[in-house]
Amino acid sequence: MFEKFGEVLYEAGQYKIEEVSIWKSYLARRHHPEKHEKWCRVLYKVEVIDDGASIVSIVCECGNFEHTGLLCCHALNVLDVLGMDQIPAKQILKRWTKDARNVLPDHLVHLQKDKINVNSITFRHSNLYTHALEVVRLGDANTWTYECAMEILKKAMDTLTPMASVRDGMGLEDRIHSDKGKDKELIPMHAAESHEDSDAEGSAVGNFIGLKPPERKLKPGRPTTSRDKPPYDDPGAKSKKFKDATNGKAPDGSGTSKRTHLCSICRGAGHKSTACPQRGDLPRKEREEAKCSNCGVGGHKKNTCNKPKVVLHVVENATLEQIS
Repeated sequence: MFEKFGEVLYEAGQYKIEEVSIWKSYLARRHHPEKHEKWCRVLYKVEVIDDGASIVSIVCECGNFEHTGLLCCHALNVLDVLGMDQIPAKQILKRWTKDARNVLPDHLVHLQKDKINVNSITFRHSNLYTHALEVVRLGDANTWTYECAMEILKKAMDTLTPMASVRDGMGLEDRIHSDKGKDKELIPMHAAESHEDSDAEGSAVGNFIGLKPPERKLKPGRPTTSRDKPPYDDPGAKSKKFKDATNGKAPDGSGTSKRTHLCSICRGAGHKSTACPQRGDLPRKEREEAKCSNCGVGGHKKNTCNKPKVVLHVVENATLEQIS
């Protein structure tokens, strides 16, 4: 994506920016529009949305950000004209960053790098979290410490599961749900006896709720291996395209089956640059008259020539006296 962003930034040099309203509206106009096809768009409108202190977002008429999630060259050119050295944070999508895979289930979403809110973390939550990490560090030292740590954690989960059913509303999960205003049931922690959706150790740590793929719904009937083939791989599409081309129609219904070639001098259709009336050089030379290859006179060909063709035979190792 870094290389793709570099390509978009390079394309921004093809446009010049015209100010319509300061810090509000701008026009991105392509340089030398006469050198492009007639169907090629050369003007785009870019809107800047700010909160009075900084730019919140930038909206371009081409809609590239809404389609791909990456700012277009017109918007980048406007940011460059405004002297901005950073892209608005609202328009840096997570899927194009290094943290794209950092997606946790609903009950752990507050631990994501892009979701951490320092003000919402309570003292008891941070204290428990620190001690739990210390237990993990000690339990990972060797095999015996790992087995001992797992036994301690299992006993702790069995003891805390019935006690955690009574909530005082001050926990981190309760505060997050109350801030969002969503009346959703909290995800209960499974007891050690429950092996449903658990890992090999029988704990609820392996219950990755929200990370499982959706169940695949098979269509009724016999399974098939057919697939949607592209035009270059579909014999039916090739034959249809050939028929349309022979009838003088393109597959899209237009009146031509080939791309329109334009003159490189006047950008007009129907002729090449060698026959352009605006070329400005000397007129074209008239075509020379065809001559007979037998007698060298024009007006007829060698198969209708009246003069016989003289063939000279070369005699090897012959002196001038022998020839005379």
